[in-house]
Amino acid sequence: MRTKLRLLGMLLLFAQGIFAQKTITGTIKDNNGNPLSGISVKIKNTTKGTSTASDGSFSLTANENDVLEISGVGFGKQEFRAGSKTAFNITLQPESNVGEGVVVLGTRRTGRVKMETTAPVDVV
Repeated sequence: MRTKLRLLGMLLLFAQGIFAQKTITGTIKDNNGNPLSGISVKIKNTTKGTSTASDGSFSLTANENDVLEISGVGFGKQEFRAGSKTAFNITLQPESNVGEGVVVLGTRRTGRVKMETTAPVDVV
């Protein structure tokens, strides 16, 4: 009998952890109200995450104490606590330093020998 009660108690604790999670949905747009696709939505300090669809929507399972990290190329990272909310409408602000510098790395083409050039990398 005690074994059954212990098993039931452990099952209730496990079930509480499962039911604590909820599905969070939302849409992500830019300053002009256009939906943003391919924006990363992940739970901070975990590998759980997703990216937005072509209409800017996302869906993710999280706990109330989780923090959502929203980031994308050309936009600043934002964080939101999941809390009791289940729906988010987020506007991402563009980063101010986008496009300040581009670094391109390359290698020499095949067949070129050291004696043919003074620089180890071709200039394009």
